[in-house]
Amino acid sequence: MIWPLNQVCVPIDWLSRAVLRRRPRGCDPQSLRARLAGPAAGPFLEEGNERMFGSVRSTASSAIRVLDYTTRQEGTPFSIRQWVKHGAARHSGGRGGVLFLPYKAGEIAALRSVISAWLRIAIFEAMGRGEGDQRLWFLVDELDALGEIDGLKDALSRLRKFGGRCILGFQSIGQVSGTYGRAVADTIVENCGNTLILRCSASERGGTSEFASKLIGQRQVVHTTRSRSRRSSDWVGTTTTSEHLSIEPAVMASEIERLPDLEGFLKLASIPDWRRVRLAPVSYPTVTRSRPGGTAREPVARTGAE
Repeated sequence: MIWPLNQVCVPIDWLSRAVLRRRPRGCDPQSLRARLAGPAAGPFLEEGNERMFGSVRSTASSAIRVLDYTTRQEGTPFSIRQWVKHGAARHSGGRGGVLFLPYKAGEIAALRSVISAWLRIAIFEAMGRGEGDQRLWFLVDELDALGEIDGLKDALSRLRKFGGRCILGFQSIGQVSGTYGRAVADTIVENCGNTLILRCSASERGGTSEFASKLIGQRQVVHTTRSRSRRSSDWVGTTTTSEHLSIEPAVMASEIERLPDLEGFLKLASIPDWRRVRLAPVSYPTVTRSRPGGTAREPVARTGAE
């Protein structure tokens, strides 16, 4: 909401999650004017500002759609900060564990902002602790789908001394640049010490495959040219040899576009050279999960690659 809640004096019960979810759609300016008289939000409800109020109500209704999902949950309250605080590696006195923040494709429009906020809370809580090896991993797949994650740029450059690691996955560098801006997107890529490039596509201006080709770098190639000539009066011809040094991509963008499944190029921080790799699928033990709306459990096979 645009109105700062610390300057809006309203009853606590009126700001409960379930009520707040309904208020922007169901309340009228007259009832709000009585509740918000005096605070900084009051001018939005003055006579003649009906269009402004309509815009604010529309924005607020869209922004708090996430409460449609969070209010369905039943269970013990959960704190991201407390999980980071007590979930450090066992050798550091923590309990360890894994925290998943899943979402369905149809829910991402509503949940992207809150998931980004949760990640931001976890990142800054990790950096707020003392230096040490917490062995805290942040894995973000489809980086562009979550929108801009505040603090991600700082996390990549500073989180390592607090024992944090980040794994980021994206399919298109253009989408990341569109979300974060070109400068921040370049910073995010530069601060990733280990890089794995799999098959990606091109576009009219080069696309992700061209970006990956430039990321791998260039190489010097010596081209040797030999020419032979002979005049009609000579029995033996003349051979001329010349060398030309040229700079060309180490891996062409078209090669990256044609990579087979599970094959790519890998560079580790400890090994400066890029190498061609092939990933081998690995099967893990089967786990179970609860079915929605019931107590029965179904097996879930987990797979990975190494």
